Amino acid sequence: MKAYILARAAISDANGYATYSADVPEVVRRFGGRFLARGGRTVGLEGAVFEGRVVIIEFPDMAAAEGFYNSQEYQILKKRRAPFSSVELIAVEGV
Repeated sequence: MKAYILARAAISDANGYATYSADVPEVVRRFGGRFLARGGRTVGLEGAVFEGRVVIIEFPDMAAAEGFYNSQEYQILKKRRAPFSSVELIAVEGV
């Protein structure tokens, strides 16, 4: 069953964040993932409006999504991202 990582990022330094986001796609690909949404325009439809960056990544299954997140490569990138943003990530199985 497919799984998705949903991310919301409040970015405090766009240039610094770019040093992280440029290297993420290669790690995503290594785990069979693909981006469905990556920082495009958002429109609030209900509830509190989030004005940061939204990302949706599809993986073949939950094991691949968790493997991506827990990988040594991503953990290094995560540390690089930390000074420039506040991020929420969740993984969810598809239907």
